[in-house]
Amino acid sequence: MQPFASKVRFLAASSLILSVFFVLAFGNAFGQEQAPVKQLDIKGSRKIDEATIRFKLKTRVGEPFSLEKIREDVKTVYRLGFYDDVAVDADIFEGGLKITFILTEKPTIREVKIRGNKGIATDKIKEKLTLTEGGVFNPQTVAANAEKVRLLYEEEGYYQAKVVPQTEKTPEGDISVTVEINEGGKFEIATIRILGAKGLSEDEIKARIATKELFLFFFFGTLKRDELQRDLDRIKAYYLDNGYLDIKVGEPEIRVIEAKQKLEIGIRVDEGAQYRVGELGIAGNTVFSTEEVLKPLQIARQGIFSREVLQRDMLTLTDRYSERGYLFADVTPTINTDRESHIVDVGLDISEGKQAFLERIEIAGNTKTRDKVIRREIPLNEGDLYNSRLLARGRQNLTNLGFFEEVKIETRRGTAEDRVDIDVMVKEKPTGSFSVGGGFSSIDGILGSGSVTQENFLGLGQRMSLSAQLGARASRFVLNFFDPHILDTGTSLDLSAFNQRMLFDQQIGFDQDTKGGSIAFGRRLHKELFGSLGYRYERDKIFSVADNAPTLIQKQEGTSTTGRVSLGLSMNLTDNRLDPTTGFTGAATYQIAGNFLGGSNKFQRINLDLGYYHPLVWKLVGHIRGNLIVADAYGGKSLPVQERIYLGGTTTVRGFKTFHLSPTETVTDADGSTHRERIGGTKALYFNNEVMFPLYEPLGLKGLVFFDAGNAFAGGESLSLTDLRPTAGGGVRVATPFGLVRVEWGLNLDKRPGESSSAVHLTMGSVF
Repeated sequence: MQPFASKVRFLAASSLILSVFFVLAFGNAFGQEQAPVKQLDIKGSRKIDEATIRFKLKTRVGEPFSLEKIREDVKTVYRLGFYDDVAVDADIFEGGLKITFILTEKPTIREVKIRGNKGIATDKIKEKLTLTEGGVFNPQTVAANAEKVRLLYEEEGYYQAKVVPQTEKTPEGDISVTVEINEGGKFEIATIRILGAKGLSEDEIKARIATKELFLFFFFGTLKRDELQRDLDRIKAYYLDNGYLDIKVGEPEIRVIEAKQKLEIGIRVDEGAQYRVGELGIAGNTVFSTEEVLKPLQIARQGIFSREVLQRDMLTLTDRYSERGYLFADVTPTINTDRESHIVDVGLDISEGKQAFLERIEIAGNTKTRDKVIRREIPLNEGDLYNSRLLARGRQNLTNLGFFEEVKIETRRGTAEDRVDIDVMVKEKPTGSFSVGGGFSSIDGILGSGSVTQENFLGLGQRMSLSAQLGARASRFVLNFFDPHILDTGTSLDLSAFNQRMLFDQQIGFDQDTKGGSIAFGRRLHKELFGSLGYRYERDKIFSVADNAPTLIQKQEGTSTTGRVSLGLSMNLTDNRLDPTTGFTGAATYQIAGNFLGGSNKFQRINLDLGYYHPLVWKLVGHIRGNLIVADAYGGKSLPVQERIYLGGTTTVRGFKTFHLSPTETVTDADGSTHRERIGGTKALYFNNEVMFPLYEPLGLKGLVFFDAGNAFAGGESLSLTDLRPTAGGGVRVATPFGLVRVEWGLNLDKRPGESSSAVHLTMGSVF
């Protein structure tokens, strides 16, 4: 097939010859007048009907013939992409001309076949193809599709795959396309060497590139050429950020080990000298002293020149100014490099500008949530001095509400130089939910659940929920109302009523029936520090106590009441409360129950819970959590059995079955034999250490490995770190419409007589 440009040139020449013919043939008949078009025919088009083609033509019946229009029409028809050849004939007809467009159509693709693939499924290959049966055959498109398939194979590790398209003409004139594949075996990256690295170690360089060596037989190890090219830029950037301003990074050298189907990659670097910071000058500062400006700057402390650190320091300075209202402050760097002494002198020229005040806060996109609900989460009011830190906190507050898919806050100039407007743009998401489902819990066994929840009741930011859960060994009914700003104040209100039955006879030797309600008030005390004061009343019935249960459990069979007051402090400094990757969490609770609070039980309870999230390499996130619980009765009473502490299970020490980590007491069976029975502790200490990583991000599937350690201690025992019971294991988690599904397996690293060596913890379905 001729290229488009040459074909157009050919047609243009043909048109010139045609024009000479017209002059000779019709000069006498029509004089100086142009010949009219009497008839327009189109031949050879099967794929596109004639009416469509006529609509696109400039040549029309009844209008004078135009050589320029013919040229344009030829180009127009050719650009439709359906024709290999476009020719034009002109004949004398009824005192004018009959124009005929003669079209030669491109062949049609009859079928597309994939042959030779074993490592990649045919359906997956066809997902990459744009060739369709019945479509127009185009050699360039076929070649481009073959390259897409080759790149797919390369992404899957088939480094030497060959993909060749074959075409065959059918008797009907159509084309059959076969994509021939020679996979050549799957290759994996065995080693990556950074040749010439001296000032920076190979390991720290390799940690910052996307191309990875094979790990644990199936993780990483796939070569992607385009990613490898981007890795060269990453290596150069890392060297520049560590003061190597003369760094040179060579092209990668790839060595193929055919016998082992492995690849060895070498990347050569010429580091050059490392540059250090010489003088650091500050100019233009009046709001802060030079010492105050220098104090937070990292580049002055580390000594080594880094463009990345310099950029961060400039951002730190503009942030500090914007926290004082200087929104338009600007920092301009001046860099002088001495190539001989390898010293970089840095100057920072600060243009402070004027302080800015908030003129208006505009809210958009809230189709349900009332303006006041959004405004109260932003710790700034109209007329206040602009503060970027408070504005960032407001955005985080709005995100944490969980009412919006998206929260954007933008700043624009107001009516004066020192005035700015804030645009708060939100995108609402459904906050009401109704679910009926089922699941399984290590505690409850098979369960069914249903709930009705409105997280943003009437657009006021309140939460109303009614939930029920019925299982083989547990049932729960909970009605809850929560208002984060009761009567538009800074105080929250939480009301609950509950009724639950737990059949623990197989785990700890008794069953429990509980009914009650609670009320709690909360308030922000300082930034992210929250305090709470609550009262809870419940009626507990202990029944089905085993005949050989420990004495302290048998003594508490029957009904008791508990009225308790709780004081709490909590803090959440994570980046995302639903899926944190960095930050600190903490909670401390003190509870006291007594006759003066309307119950028969008397005890005190303290709970301290601390956690820390920290991003590690790649997308790994580390999480450390510690929990201390102490409970004690007073006034001659015993600690209620339902308040005693049993560890084990998903939320405490994994690797032990639920409630199976507890102090024990020797009991005598009916036949006179003895065994140890769990009695619960009065104090407990446990730690969770885990590393989480994405397995399949589109589904939110995550994996984790963990190391837990903990124990519960009896009344006469002291807390002891040496007596903590260690476990280790791993698991997966995924969020579903019915709640979080968790599957974790833990190994008891300090197995004792009568204990299981491991435990599987499975929780799925709604968890209230």
